[in-house]
Parts: sequence; structure tokens; C-alpha cells
Amino acid sequence: MSTKISITELRLSFIWRETFSGLIPPDEPLGFLSDPLKYGQEYARIKEGKSAWPWPWSILSAEHFWEFYLENAALASVSGEKAWRALVPLYQPSLAKFSALQESLDRISCEGFYYPHSLAVLLTVVLKGRFTLNQLVERALQARADRYEVTFPNQKVAALSLKEVTGRALDAMRAAARGTRALALSPLADPMTIATAIDGRVPGTPKNILPNGSVHRALEALCRWDPLWRDNKLHSLDDETCFKFKDRDYSRPDHLLYGIDRGRAVWFPGYFGKKNGRPIRKLGCYCRNLTFASLQTETLLALVQIASGYFDRRDPFPQNLERLVRWAAGALGRLYGGSKKTYRSWSLYRQIQDSGLVAKVEQLRDFAGLQPAKLSLIPKD
Repeated sequence: MSTKISITELRLSFIWRETFSGLIPPDEPLGFLSDPLKYGQEYARIKEGKSAWPWPWSILSAEHFWEFYLENAALASVSGEKAWRALVPLYQPSLAKFSALQESLDRISCEGFYYPHSLAVLLTVVLKGRFTLNQLVERALQARADRYEVTFPNQKVAALSLKEVTGRALDAMRAAARGTRALALSPLADPMTIATAIDGRVPGTPKNILPNGSVHRALEALCRWDPLWRDNKLHSLDDETCFKFKDRDYSRPDHLLYGIDRGRAVWFPGYFGKKNGRPIRKLGCYCRNLTFASLQTETLLALVQIASGYFDRRDPFPQNLERLVRWAAGALGRLYGGSKKTYRSWSLYRQIQDSGLVAKVEQLRDFAGLQPAKLSLIPKD
């Protein structure tokens, strides 16, 4: 069966972020991000089409995530104050342009997100062709390792890796947010990654994915990014790697959101191809929503890291920071528990669980008077 599987489109998402020690000071270029009133004023200009910043959710193409994340809100009715408190970012659609792409590389995009306390870069690589599973993994590994000809505003640089592109993009974002004297905080860590098989062909009757089979090995490789993926011992197909809604999951037996550490691989072949003669196109939307859910969870956890420093030093929170961390405490609890008042994914539960910050989140929830303070006590809806 494995030799008959073919994938015609794969989307790779790489999420990098940089976190400050606190909120951007008000006298710095994007200091208004840290002030709910000034942010609200800019938000109103965005709504009216009078701002240089684009409308967040229409451009991001992740409307469903934002609706659920903002507690099932009608997006048009979301106020500037609520958007600020919920850490809706300012968005830059293109930080760099890639040219002279090799065959099967359909496109690469580089998007930027500005928060009151952090910056994030999302690199998206789209591969199109006709791949066996082994060819798909090798092409994905190559795409991540390759160097590209990249054009930045007012600057053209050749032969950069994706990590180097991200570093330069963050340099530009940091200067825009905090001024030209702002320095990089630390070397870039590895990104969070999401690999989604968007389209292809899997013949036969849907069956459970075989342990140590070709699909299992490919999904593991797209989470671990190890060049020796063909020979590695695989993680078990169990609750630690297979993110499903357990007894509430009625999806096809061969549908799997696979995860290891900060890697995710989406395998939903039931949504490949066409239905009634028309492309289903469900997985592109799902990939985008999961990517932004993961990015926003990263952002909330970054705020927890900042808050933990205040707790450790026993310093009082500045007023605006306290308002943000209180929202973060509530939002992380909803994401962790799979509340119907937010975007639901077991991937986010594991992202929080694996962050090493659960105790800090609980400390923050206790500070905010949220019940239950312990994440382990939050029921899974």
C-alpha cells in the first residue's frame, strides 16, 4: 500500500518568536502596542481602512481560529480594548520575498507579528508535485536545509537559510518596534513546526495507521527533522504522540495529528481529492487555523515567562502588564481544557503541557483568582 500513496501538496509552517523582558516602553516606535487606549485608536483606524496595518483576520485567512479564540465573538463586533487584552497582533504580510525557487517549491512566505511583549515570524513553505512518502520527507528536509535568494526591503541577499532569513526579519521587526539601537536578545532557538499533507491519493479502505509503517515513519520524520529518519526508532502510536479527542473522536481511523516535542504532522487523507467533482480544500484552512492557534499559544506562554520573573523578584505588575497576564491565565486554561469558548485542539493542550511552564501558569491563575488554579483540574469539555 505504501508504494501507492502519493502526496501532491505539503505545507510546512515554521514559527519563531523573540520575547522581551517586559512590555515595549511607550516612548519606543511601537510603544502604543502596550497601551490599550492607543492600541484601540490604531485598531479603529485599521477597521476604517485608514491605517498602514492590515485588518488582522481577513489577511491572516484564519477567521475560524480568531472567532473561537475570542470566545466565539463576531469579529466585526470585537472592540479595540478586547483585541488588545486578547493580544491580537499587528500583522506584516511580507517581510521578505523569495526568488529563483527550485522545482516543486511552489512558494515561500515570510510573515511578521508584533505583540506588546514579543515578536514572531512565520515562514510557510509549500511543496507541490507528486511524491511518494519517502520522496516527500526527503524533499521537506531539503527545503528546510536549503539556502535561498531572498530580497528584503532595500536589500537583496543571496544564499540564506530559513533560519538566517528569520534572523534578518526579526532584526528589521525589532528596529521597527523598538528603534534601531535595539539588540537581538539571544540566538534563535529551533522553531515550532507544523507539516500538513494538503492533497494526495491514498487508495483502499481507511485503516488504522500501522505502528512502524511507512506513514508512521514519515509523520515522525516531519516532526523530528532528523536526516537519519529512515533508521530512527519511532515513538509509539499512543496518547503521547496521537492527538485525538479520545472517546469523543469519531474521525476516520487513518486520520491523525501526530506530535513530538515542538513538531506536528497532520495526516487527514479523507480530505484529499475532490467531492462531487470539486476540490474539498479543507486542509488548507485547517493548517492555517492550527498554525495561528499554535502561534498564539506560544505568545501567551511567552507572557507567562515574563510574569514569572515578576513573581520571582516579588515585584508588583505594571497595570497594563497585569491586565494582559490575567487574560493569558484565562486563555491558557481554556486552551488547555479544550473549552467550547475557544479554539479546541489537543495539540495546544500538549503544547502547554510540554512547555515546562505549567507550574507558572498555575501560579498566574492563582494570582488572577481563577478557579480551578490547577490546570490538571480543568475538565476537558
